[in-house]
Amino acid sequence: MTKKFFAVFILICILVTTVSVTANADAPYRESGYINHYSAYYIRNAKSGLYLDLQASGTTNGTHFQQYTFGNPSEVFTLISVSTDVYAVKSTFYNAEGRSMVMDGRSNCVDGAQVILYNYSSGATEQAWRFTKNSDGTYSLSPQKNPSLCLAIEGGSTASHAKAKLAAKNTSDLSQRWYFEYVPDATGVTSTGMEYFFIRNKHSGLYLDLQRSSTESGTHFQQYQFGQNGCPSEKFTISDRNGYGLIETSLKSRMVMDGRSNCVAGAQVILYPRVSEAPEQDWYFRRNDDGTYCISPKKNVYLNLAVEGSSTSNNAKVKLEARASSDNQKWYLEPVSAGDFQPKYMFPDPEDGITPYRNISSGYKTSERPTHYALDIIGKNADISYQKIYSPTSGTVVFSNYTHEAGYYVIIESDMCWRGTGKKIKYTFGHILLGNPV
Repeated sequence: MTKKFFAVFILICILVTTVSVTANADAPYRESGYINHYSAYYIRNAKSGLYLDLQASGTTNGTHFQQYTFGNPSEVFTLISVSTDVYAVKSTFYNAEGRSMVMDGRSNCVDGAQVILYNYSSGATEQAWRFTKNSDGTYSLSPQKNPSLCLAIEGGSTASHAKAKLAAKNTSDLSQRWYFEYVPDATGVTSTGMEYFFIRNKHSGLYLDLQRSSTESGTHFQQYQFGQNGCPSEKFTISDRNGYGLIETSLKSRMVMDGRSNCVAGAQVILYPRVSEAPEQDWYFRRNDDGTYCISPKKNVYLNLAVEGSSTSNNAKVKLEARASSDNQKWYLEPVSAGDFQPKYMFPDPEDGITPYRNISSGYKTSERPTHYALDIIGKNADISYQKIYSPTSGTVVFSNYTHEAGYYVIIESDMCWRGTGKKIKYTFGHILLGNPV
């Protein structure tokens, strides 16, 4: 019997097990270069290639904006819509009183003024920025208070720590142009906020664990070999809180990893009851190119979670250390249940020289796109085998097939491992539109 039907599906194949995943029907559609105030962005200078950042990750009025190398949570911004093409640029950091902080062109808003962080005030024209899209995919940002000026890097510098200032509009000055790079997710890790992970140290191969499987306040975190019976003391949820991840044990509700109130290098990481607005309990996940993460406390993002002394022994303590590139500060996130894990992928698009990424997006259905239910790979119409994937999980396309009628069939070998086995997860994405008898 023949049937005419339209079917779009996504399958995630993990080792020899196939698990179906429900797509996010509410995911908004984002073309490259499309700005909306629901998303978070890295803002990259077109001349230097460095990112808009807050000096010393400050959260007080008057903190200077600067440019810096990629990797700080202080480089993540969201937008507050003011009017058509006019936005306030909001830091994902909050001040001590929990107030929103935004980019401010100063009350005088003159050529050469240092751009600063300041409490958000609705109606303040020095905090409202007009976004003008350029032909190369960048944006120029002008304060509504003085539209003859643009956000620029002082002296067109390409050095880290160079200040962000206001300068007279100059269409040929690349330091006045900015790429907006979409942040896939607030922490880069969670999507539904209830994923369970095993957290494995790259150097030792051992897992984040609770000493004696205790749930008492003050219990030390350690590393230990992968256990039996589901390893409950090695299983953690990572949930979003204002752009950071809370790491909660599966053993007891509302008991989370805490970097201690002083949050200094050498501090022993402990288990502690969840507290609202506790920056020592909020963790920033910085993805590395090898698929690992560096995990830093919001209270001091210049520290990383690490295994003491680069030990490879069971029971070695987990502490905070000054940020470095050493493998004892790198951690793999291994999903406990594939059915709960929703990967998001992006891959480089050097072909047009304009946008740094194209999306492999979550599915949605609209009146304009009635056949899209699961997964869509945007902006590619040729074989993409063996291209590197950049995403919260990272991976490599090992097979792809494309037809105009059906879209893509793609297999991605991720940099993630499955359930403590060290075996890599493979995802199979099928986006099929069938209109002929089969």
